[in-house]
Amino acid sequence: MSCDSLERNPFALERKTIGLRLSFEQMIAKDQGVFGVGDGWGGGCGVAVSGIPHGTFSTQRVKVLLVGKVLGNTKINIGKVTLLVPHLSFVGVHICKDEKCSDIVPDE
Repeated sequence: MSCDSLERNPFALERKTIGLRLSFEQMIAKDQGVFGVGDGWGGGCGVAVSGIPHGTFSTQRVKVLLVGKVLGNTKINIGKVTLLVPHLSFVGVHICKDEKCSDIVPDE
């Protein structure tokens, strides 16, 4: 699944479970996080994820293979900027061992 197609129309994938390679950026609430914002991983798009279990992510930015159920769009605030981004419900995550997540994703 490409982040571009999810960003373009998340409603076409609503209620489907998908997997994306992204970068964990930060937690924005107790169980909500932002992934893939601004670092180019996943095409540079951002994704908001809710329902993240406590303690899943530390304070470090990491590359992940994220699995989530598409809920639609949501607005998030990053500093003084408000963004409309795809919204997923957390299903699972694999924290990658390297930059390309080659421990789980075959060479492209």
